[in-house]
Amino acid sequence: MAEDKDKLEPQADPRWISARHRVSIWGKVIDAVTQKPIAGAEVTLTKMPAEFTKSLERVAQYASSAWAASNQRPDQTRSRADGLYYFLDLPDGDYEVCARLRNCGRRYGEVRRKKEVARGAQNRSGQEVLKSMWVGLALKPTSIRGRIVDADKKGILMAEVRLQRSGERAFSSAKGEFTLGPIEASETAERTLEYSAAGHARKEKSRIVVSKPGDVTDLGDITLELARRV
Repeated sequence: MAEDKDKLEPQADPRWISARHRVSIWGKVIDAVTQKPIAGAEVTLTKMPAEFTKSLERVAQYASSAWAASNQRPDQTRSRADGLYYFLDLPDGDYEVCARLRNCGRRYGEVRRKKEVARGAQNRSGQEVLKSMWVGLALKPTSIRGRIVDADKKGILMAEVRLQRSGERAFSSAKGEFTLGPIEASETAERTLEYSAAGHARKEKSRIVVSKPGDVTDLGDITLELARRV
């Protein structure tokens, strides 16, 4: 019985280990046009101090194939549902942060921002320190924009703009302005846009090429004529 009692009793006081982490870079990934947060964007440190690069190489060698497959690494992360991302415990130095959306084909361009990490801000308030670490990343959607007007060059409200085949569409503002995107970029594909508005004849515009991810093709004014009465 005594032996069983000894087994149930702790042999020594438990030891607790606490670890503190320091946010070094944080920010939000958004759509450059709508300003809405983007989830699942790959955020990577593409440039960093040489010392940090060497330490990552050692970790990568130890982790083997799991390193390349990981979405969460000291030099790489993904934006959350609210677009937020962060990097912890980075050594001081100059960095370049890159955001891209790999799962969206060529519908968005990538964005790169430079940032210096430095700990010399002890006399600042917590809010000022967090602000100094902020790096906002706005991804530009591949898009087409223009302005739909009548014969008097006045903007047409709620005119529909639709991309043939793929079916993406947008509607014009009170000034007749529209932005259609994100769409897939292609160096060779020629697209056709259809324009329609109440009381106006339908119109098409062909041979539209948007070649690079993140590019914006401006079509200028598109004039719709009044529909003929039968």
